[in-house]
Amino acid sequence: MGYSCTAAAAYTLEALTTLLALPTSNGTPDGGFFERGRENASGAITGMVWKPHPRMPGHVTRRGGFHIDHVGKVHHFPGVPRALWARAEAMARETYERNHDPVAYYRRMKALADAHDGICPGALFTVYSDDNPHVAALNEAAARVQAMRGAR
Repeated sequence: MGYSCTAAAAYTLEALTTLLALPTSNGTPDGGFFERGRENASGAITGMVWKPHPRMPGHVTRRGGFHIDHVGKVHHFPGVPRALWARAEAMARETYERNHDPVAYYRRMKALADAHDGICPGALFTVYSDDNPHVAALNEAAARVQAMRGAR
């Protein structure tokens, strides 16, 4: 059985573990680790962070608790630099919009492209040709977004 939380919180935790790029999925930069706690009715993710014991090799000591709220904002995560919190939150927001709110994602990408002479920074280059299957999918998605915008 899985752990129930909101998609936004899950995407933030996934982004944090990706940014840490450690050999374990729940490691911290100082050699410690984190464990998720109980499920929360709000959809937040909470748990404990452990660090290596300074005087007893092979043992750990509690560092403190972590909390990612239901909208994906990190409130505290001991042992993880704050600079990574903001990057993880931004990555999670983009993933959430791309998967669950295509209109917001389209607006943000359009604004980026408009600000950079029609080229969205970080976007993959797409070859527009009749035989490229991705072009048809992109055109269909754009038509759905336009239809949604027109329905408002």
